[in-house]
Amino acid sequence: MSLSTKSRVCEVLIERIYVVIQENAYLWRTSLYLAASASAEFFADIALCPMEAVKVRIQTQPGFATTLREGAPKILHGEGWWGYVQAELWSIVCSAIQQMAFKAVN
Repeated sequence: MSLSTKSRVCEVLIERIYVVIQENAYLWRTSLYLAASASAEFFADIALCPMEAVKVRIQTQPGFATTLREGAPKILHGEGWWGYVQAELWSIVCSAIQQMAFKAVN
């Protein structure tokens, strides 16, 4: 086989793989939406968990703290990282279900 023939075979193979990927993406679109939504929510929650946990504590427990800078160390020393994460785990599940329902309707 010459170099140009090998190159053409590779091009055809890549085109066929691309078509198969597109077809599978269409067939599995709901699962893809669900996975994309859950992963986006997961990474957003990693960034926002500490702030959200402190905000909720400040709002629900009078005298807990007045600022994020004062409240974050209290939660970390009192409960560890689990104090930040426990409420946000359900947020990931709820957000994924919400996005899946939205995509199913539209």
